[in-house]
Amino acid sequence: MSNHPTLGFTPGRVFKAWHDRFPKSIPHLHSAIIKPCMEEIALKESDKVINDSRLKVCLKSCTLDYIRSILDPGILPRIYLEDAPYTWNYLSVFITSPNGYRKRRAWKTNNAKLKTSSEADKWEDMLEGSTEEADEFAGETGGFGRTWTLPVMLPSIMAFTRNTGTNLFPMILGLFLEIGGTSSRILGTLSNAGAFNLMQGSSVFYIIFDNINIFLRKSQQRLFNKNFMIHVTNITVIALPHADSVAEDLDAKKEHRGKRAAATGANILPTEDDDEKMLSSFAGLVMTLILAYCPGSQDWEDRDAMLKAAEDFITTDRPLPLKKATADLPGCSM
Repeated sequence: MSNHPTLGFTPGRVFKAWHDRFPKSIPHLHSAIIKPCMEEIALKESDKVINDSRLKVCLKSCTLDYIRSILDPGILPRIYLEDAPYTWNYLSVFITSPNGYRKRRAWKTNNAKLKTSSEADKWEDMLEGSTEEADEFAGETGGFGRTWTLPVMLPSIMAFTRNTGTNLFPMILGLFLEIGGTSSRILGTLSNAGAFNLMQGSSVFYIIFDNINIFLRKSQQRLFNKNFMIHVTNITVIALPHADSVAEDLDAKKEHRGKRAAATGANILPTEDDDEKMLSSFAGLVMTLILAYCPGSQDWEDRDAMLKAAEDFITTDRPLPLKKATADLPGCSM
């Protein structure tokens, strides 16, 4: 069972012999041996990628030199080759393996002893490509000249799905979109895609929309220059991931219909607890104003501690915990 210097790794030879000589057993070999190993490798490499500090960008610590360093085209391939070599090789084989047209083209090129770039053949199988992509083939393997970009994009998207802190690729992509002058319509489409995914999820959400009507009046109307109205509607979709399930109980809300007519002034009178909270908040606001605007307050000893104590006096009402918004590519979470 050792690694023989000439015969190779014995278990590997046994597996290859079984795989080649018993075709009917191939599905069982894949499901019983290959699949568990693939899942173990995928989890191990995924954990390594999402925990790699080089793939995490902290905006507070960003400098011009750091931005220049992450714009190096080779930084992401180097990281993924180091952290996830099996995943990189799997995706490379999946992407660069030649299709029928590429095999026929390579065969014709070898027989005619011509370079691939000098040919002007048309695609014979339109399901596998287009005429515009034909000139992109290069190298002895017949692969695309830029196929390394896909093994970079796919692990980046999958890693960001597991851990939104792995945000190096989204930041680079966002910089190129902004620098390249990407149309606002494209950015709006990405935002709408994120909102659509949010509304399809299981969390509670609410929608805020604002409609503005602008009438443009012409002093002298012409056939092709008439008065017209612009209708502008802005919509924002905000998720409430920690909202109670009763928020969607429509029947419970219907039970309160009509009760406002029977309300009296006693229903809105402040209670003793309300009085205590208002008095405490008033004292906290006064303390905050003194600490912020009193001459020389910046030099007071323990000023930060006093500000913290003043903030504690001010009561707050947050039924839902604070959650930091995140952005996903493609699309943006709201």
